[in-house]
Amino acid sequence: MIENGSIEIITFHQVDNVGEHQVFDGLKVLDVFYKRFNGYGGMHIAKGEKDQWTLVLFWDSKELERKASASMMKNDETIQFKMLVNGKTVVKNVYPCFGVNKSL
Repeated sequence: MIENGSIEIITFHQVDNVGEHQVFDGLKVLDVFYKRFNGYGGMHIAKGEKDQWTLVLFWDSKELERKASASMMKNDETIQFKMLVNGKTVVKNVYPCFGVNKSL
């Protein structure tokens, strides 16, 4: 198997008194911010029960994800997103992706 990029999976709950549309607006800001980084392959968004959100972000490598995430945390451009997230509920994992050769 050959490593082929990485997947970042983040779950979080929104803060109280924030609506779904506000969360989507914040996620759009996050997506636009990440599109400026090499290696960003897009985001999938899911909303579960009790206002739990799951983001699946696609990256060309774990190193590119780390650099972009560190920049996002320091940058005021993403404040619209960060203000909506209950920080105590955030769980983030980054996994390597593997391509499987068809002959295996």
